[in-house]
Amino acid sequence: MEKKMRNILIALIIGFQVFPITVYGKGKDAFLAYQEAMQKTVVSGNWKEELDMDADMTIIQGKAKTKTKVTLDAVTEVSGYDENDSSAVQMTGSASMAVLGQKYIWNMTYRDGTAHYEYKEPVSKTVDVEMNPNYFQFSSLTQNMMKKSKISGNEITFTIPAEKANEIGVAAAQMVEGVENLKYSDVETKITIDKTTGKIDEILMDFQASMQYQGYDADMQYTVKYKFLSLDQGGAEETEQQKNEEEKHTRRWISGLFRLYQSEYL
Repeated sequence: MEKKMRNILIALIIGFQVFPITVYGKGKDAFLAYQEAMQKTVVSGNWKEELDMDADMTIIQGKAKTKTKVTLDAVTEVSGYDENDSSAVQMTGSASMAVLGQKYIWNMTYRDGTAHYEYKEPVSKTVDVEMNPNYFQFSSLTQNMMKKSKISGNEITFTIPAEKANEIGVAAAQMVEGVENLKYSDVETKITIDKTTGKIDEILMDFQASMQYQGYDADMQYTVKYKFLSLDQGGAEETEQQKNEEEKHTRRWISGLFRLYQSEYL
């Protein structure tokens, strides 16, 4: 039972550490506010994400039912990200998960289309998962799928429809053999923008997920928080090349917004 539960947890959680934050929006103001903040966050191609997750989990097999609390903490550093070519993106990170009094610890690296997981506790093992770099297209946005969007000060709130969350869930399900019928509810989302830098400070999501795994039914109620941080460059000043690259990205983003404005109003 414990091994089954571990595999179910991995299936439901594995995608979070490399989860692309994609927004589907119809609220123009909310959509453009998010677009601007995300552009400022990823334009350097290097950043850090801190993930905190709490979940209430229920596993059912026949008449047997087990309920437990799950916590997950992870830190991931992203480098080499380019919104026009995600093939060079690399990630390194570590995570720990606690469930039923047991702690699980692992490290993760991603490069050249493969995520390599090295588990440290409670047993040592390695797992390689092929992942298409296109999975990390953070800027793949549309404008007609956001529900209940609202801007209040430096916070953007909205709902990601279940059907869109399920599209992302399909990719997570393919990472673990034996996972079937992985389904997500609507995802209630709040994005907080740093008032000083204009970058995304954190993303908070609440949602439910269910799945089947080798005769077990599993259901989880999630609260997930992503914290975005700039990578420490050792105090070095920004190079001229970095400045030029950021200016190029900014010009491209402004041009895209102008084309969007033309298509909507002209």
